[in-house]
Amino acid sequence: MFGVMLQKLWHKKWMAFSLLVGITLLVATAVSFPMYRSAAYNRMLQDEFNAFFSENGEWPGKNCMVIISKKDNGGKSISKMEEFTAGIFEELGVKEKESIRYYSLASADADSLMNRDDVSKLEIRLGCLSGLEEHAEIIAGTMYSESGLTEDGDIEVLISEAAMVNLNLLVGETIEYQSLRDPEGKVIRLKIAGVYKEMDSNDPYWQVSPENMGNECLMKEELFREYFTGENASGYTITCSYYSLFDYTQIDASEVEHLVKETKYLLDESAFRGTMKEPAYLSILETFQAKQKRISATLFILQIPVLVLLGAFLLMISGQMYEMERNEISVLKSRGASGGQIMRLYLYQSIALTGAGCLFGLPLGRAFCQMLGAADDFLRFKASRKLEIHYNAEVWFYALVSFVTCILIITIPAVKHSRVTIVNLKQQRAIKKQSWWETCFLDLIFLAISFYGYYNYKNHTAELTERVLRGEPLDPLLYISSSLFILGAGLFVLRIVPLLVKGIFMIGKKRWKPASYVSFMEIMKNGRKQQFIMLFLILTLSMGMFHATVARTISQNARENRNYLDGADLVLEEVWDTNASFASVTGEQTELQYYEPDYGRYASMTEAESYTKVIYDEKAFVKTEDNIWQSIALMGIHTKEFGENTELSDTLLAEPYHQLLNKLAVEPEGILVSDSFRTELGMKEGDTLYFKNGDEKEAKGKIVGFVSYWPGFQTKTIELNEAGELREKDNYLIVADYAALRQYFGVTPYQVWITVKEGESTDFFYQWMEENEVSVKSYTDRDRDLANVSIDPLLQGTNGVLTMSFIVTMILCAAGYLIYWIMSIRSRELMFGILRACGMHKEEIFHMLIVEQIFSGAVSVFAGFGIGKIASVMFTSIFQAAYAGADQVLPVKMVTNSGDLAQLYGVTATVMIICLGVLTILVLKMNIAKALKLGEE
Repeated sequence: MFGVMLQKLWHKKWMAFSLLVGITLLVATAVSFPMYRSAAYNRMLQDEFNAFFSENGEWPGKNCMVIISKKDNGGKSISKMEEFTAGIFEELGVKEKESIRYYSLASADADSLMNRDDVSKLEIRLGCLSGLEEHAEIIAGTMYSESGLTEDGDIEVLISEAAMVNLNLLVGETIEYQSLRDPEGKVIRLKIAGVYKEMDSNDPYWQVSPENMGNECLMKEELFREYFTGENASGYTITCSYYSLFDYTQIDASEVEHLVKETKYLLDESAFRGTMKEPAYLSILETFQAKQKRISATLFILQIPVLVLLGAFLLMISGQMYEMERNEISVLKSRGASGGQIMRLYLYQSIALTGAGCLFGLPLGRAFCQMLGAADDFLRFKASRKLEIHYNAEVWFYALVSFVTCILIITIPAVKHSRVTIVNLKQQRAIKKQSWWETCFLDLIFLAISFYGYYNYKNHTAELTERVLRGEPLDPLLYISSSLFILGAGLFVLRIVPLLVKGIFMIGKKRWKPASYVSFMEIMKNGRKQQFIMLFLILTLSMGMFHATVARTISQNARENRNYLDGADLVLEEVWDTNASFASVTGEQTELQYYEPDYGRYASMTEAESYTKVIYDEKAFVKTEDNIWQSIALMGIHTKEFGENTELSDTLLAEPYHQLLNKLAVEPEGILVSDSFRTELGMKEGDTLYFKNGDEKEAKGKIVGFVSYWPGFQTKTIELNEAGELREKDNYLIVADYAALRQYFGVTPYQVWITVKEGESTDFFYQWMEENEVSVKSYTDRDRDLANVSIDPLLQGTNGVLTMSFIVTMILCAAGYLIYWIMSIRSRELMFGILRACGMHKEEIFHMLIVEQIFSGAVSVFAGFGIGKIASVMFTSIFQAAYAGADQVLPVKMVTNSGDLAQLYGVTATVMIICLGVLTILVLKMNIAKALKLGEE
């Protein structure tokens, strides 16, 4: 049986190769999903941790426990805590980075024994910090000795620079406590051995910064434990702080759930719950889990269409194979072969092909995964950040499911065919049956479900936004509605094509030439055999167009939205000095004054095209007609400079952007206000508004225009209230002339909006800030923000999946169509031979094939493009809303890239041309004598 199977595969090697290609692609696509998901989650998790570390300067993987041991008999509390902290890493399932113990006695009065006049009464806290020797650098004096004691029995201690300044201590100075005694009852004396500082300021060891140890003297840990812990603990009050730092870079996304669960147990239920502070990493992990659920559901649903297409490809090829082998199967059956033997033959064949497909598919899946991770945009890759990919248990599970699925797809049809004898085969060919999907009206059912999904989205947009804000996965129907529409519309086209063909045939029935007549008869008689390839072609082309449109729309809208909110290439707000500190010292009630930084420094930015001052105050207020002060955002601009540094599409405004700037420039007290003033407060042009800034300084202005959008202005705020309900609030904006606001407010803080020269990177900005020692309150870097948009795991994964789907569908479209027609021509070789023997010329055979191509290929191509376009118009906004949520400010616009469509059209045209060329070669090489001899046999 095995030898027969090998001979069979070799005899139909092109068909076997086609099946192998389909299996390989299906396995590669299937396993790439868990590979990418695992790698992307790990990268996303590390990005979350790193972002927290860079923003807060605090090690995110930290647990802090604090107890106060008050005259604890035997030191039991301390020993229990030490035992607990030693095992916390194993309990949480994390790798230890650093364990730090910080013990300190209560502050006590002490005196210097140097009789210095410049030293007043001292209040010093004595303590110890584990591992200090490995992490501290001595800048004066020496480290304490091995014993930690001087020859006179004084305790050697280290102090920080802050303590040296605050306490006015000197290296070598001896200090004696007034009341603090050692276990033997002797007064404790300290000897200042040295002054320390951090060896590395970025070292996570320094959970207690030396700058915050302004009255601390640190002694050797072993000596502290000998004097004050254990049996001696009952005589002292000790504050014990334990810092357990784990290596967050070693955490895998699959471990997050366990880590969150165990941490919550320690916080809420364990015996040490009262000692433990809620760690920062808990909120990081919970945020990650919310994103993870949404990304997982989204990417999985996005992959379903391409997996279905791959399954359909296998069904089409295997179906064509069984169609060509029906005669052979029926002959075997009639000559005594059992159905089980025939089934085993095809089972062995499917196992061999699927096994080979898995061997090729696994490494190809890894390549697909790298492609997903490198997707910077749709059909654009950037290899700057590579994913760390591993073959985990989930990958092998997906590979196994793919293996079994491929075997079932290829083998199950053999069950039906293995029961067919020659008589059954003749009977089946004589009976014309309507397709089961036509009988069940499956096309209309799919269309109805898709229209319901579209209607549901249009009427529940707020609910969709709520789910996005909560980080919850969305209703799968929102995603699959587009696929169901494409499938339903494709099936509907198949339903009406026979009617179209019959109608055209009837119109010219008496005028058709023999070749046309025969081709029409072939289509009407055996056209149902072409339904699968027609549907396959419609699905691949329409999904290719739809995926390209969705990917471009999501990416482009996200970038344009970020570009709009940032306002300019660079936005910088410096820290301004004020007279507030002077007023607090003197106690005088003086008006708050700001001292402007050196604005001339910006002229040294040679990479900047231009820059301008912009007053931007989000804490301003406007007085309404009801004498209520309404919170607003206030912006003061130099109209000419602002127009040079910003841009805004005129389609977003009722009047052209620069025309509005000109109106503001010519009116000394003119102001532009947001549309919310007109729609919510009933204002109109010419009205005078009174407003004040965040420092309560008042001004007024005359409305000269309304704006729907303005650079950097978020028109609405959408958020969830405490009850979890969606709340949408209109924001208010006033744009005034910079000089007018200066007259009202005086010197007031402003931002600097900078335009970078074309082709220049914004990297110079950071070096400029460092060189000029600029103290920054806030800044915005458009280049970095746009880069962050590209590497967002959800957006990047979507671009990757849709890119992969587009490429795979194009491969399937080309391979599937070619393979089908090559097999079709070979299966009809006898019929062509008979027609040639009856006197039909080769040109007429070509004419027949062209007519068939028009009513199968051309109709499918145009239907696919049309359905893809309609699906894009209807459903693209659903995908965009699912990604943007409350962050989308600008109106969503559908983006169709001409380059993508050119690729789609080019692939389609190339396939059609190649197909006609291959068919021409096959017909030219056809041997009439062999065909007739085949018929005789």
